Amino acid sequence: MRRITKQAGDKYLLQWASKEKPTTGKEAGNAWKRFSRHKKHTRNICVREQYQLCCYSEADFNTRKLGFHLEHIQPKGQFPGQTFEHANLAGSAISEESKHTLDNMDIFGGFARDRGTHDDWYHPDAFIHPLRPDCEHFYHYETSGRIVPRANQPRRDRARARLTLYRLNLNAPLLVSARKTILEALENQLAGITDLTMLEQLACHHLLPRDGVLPEFHSARKQRFGKLGLKVLTEQAPADLTPP
Repeated sequence: MRRITKQAGDKYLLQWASKEKPTTGKEAGNAWKRFSRHKKHTRNICVREQYQLCCYSEADFNTRKLGFHLEHIQPKGQFPGQTFEHANLAGSAISEESKHTLDNMDIFGGFARDRGTHDDWYHPDAFIHPLRPDCEHFYHYETSGRIVPRANQPRRDRARARLTLYRLNLNAPLLVSARKTILEALENQLAGITDLTMLEQLACHHLLPRDGVLPEFHSARKQRFGKLGLKVLTEQAPADLTPP
């Protein structure tokens, strides 16, 4: 999971945000439905902010062909006043249509949040989400394709990371398989390379955006490059991609 730097919302969202704010979950749901024909403008901005990657999983929207939906980080049912705040919106992989074509165990991200609850799960402290500047520090990416809590974190932080991984189903078989394939390919590319210039060129290939798109599972790739990856991002990446 990587932090997302939010920009200004589009004019239609700002217009709706300036109206009287919904005060109940029902009002928020109805208002959001009425806003449907304008959502594409907000979706476009979110996708651009996220470099075409899912806000939670970092799966590439185009590569995975699963579509995406707009996600309220603070659920509109619980925080109706935040329904039209651009700072509360992000693009999560899987569209409504794709959701019905997937096995339940492969549904991840926003659509996995409501498992076992009557509303999208949210906890102000325990939910590690991509609008938190420190979100990436909670996780470790294994070559097996799994994400686990980072071992050197305090016990409480590991518990928060574990809960978020479960609620968002970020170790869905579909994701684990895709991450494993990419990380194994990266390991094969790195094998035997000792020349620093060549390593830096490879880091640039894996970590810098091209035509507004970041390589899929960017955080996992960055972790593999360690200090060299941080150097490349600090010196060559856009400001919103530089390490916090």
